[in-house]
Amino acid sequence: METQQIKKIMNVADLLPIMNLPWSETQQVEVFVFPLRQKDSNITAQSMQGVLSQYADVNLIEAEKNAWQANIEEKYGDIRY
Repeated sequence: METQQIKKIMNVADLLPIMNLPWSETQQVEVFVFPLRQKDSNITAQSMQGVLSQYADVNLIEAEKNAWQANIEEKYGDIRY
């Protein structure tokens, strides 16, 4: 089955009502449109579940709960308001 696509040269000004673009309104862009592929998320989730469990360290689970905040405080200091 061949995937259909649409390719079109458009002015940025024509696209601004539907998306925020970083280019000037006078510039042109090339737009490609592809149909969204439907995927069965249940199969992916089930097949990936537990894949990294062999690397888990139960001794670090408690420390991981606050790891992000600890890293930010170490890097930037206490930034609470």
